[in-house]
Amino acid sequence: MNIFTERGTFGHTSQFKKDSISPKFSNLKIDKNVPMPKSFKRMRIMDHIKLLEIGDSVIISKDYINNVRQAINQYRKRSNECDFSYISRREGNDYRIWKTAK
Repeated sequence: MNIFTERGTFGHTSQFKKDSISPKFSNLKIDKNVPMPKSFKRMRIMDHIKLLEIGDSVIISKDYINNVRQAINQYRKRSNECDFSYISRREGNDYRIWKTAK
């Protein structure tokens, strides 16, 4: 008999038996060795940024500028192929990002 420990509300610890799992989870299937997908949002952003040539620019909504900056910075840190930098400036309510040489 396996005993698991579960932290309940208010930080109390309770124990329950593996056999006493709630009926709504009784058909739960555990999959092992399934690869995690890459972040689709970040991949779409970088696909567009990679298409820009040095000196090209694009307007980004103020709602997404932080996501774009984070995606570019993560790509620059992780990729050995990264041969560019970027500059962003505010234009009205949006931002313009220029792709620049490293």
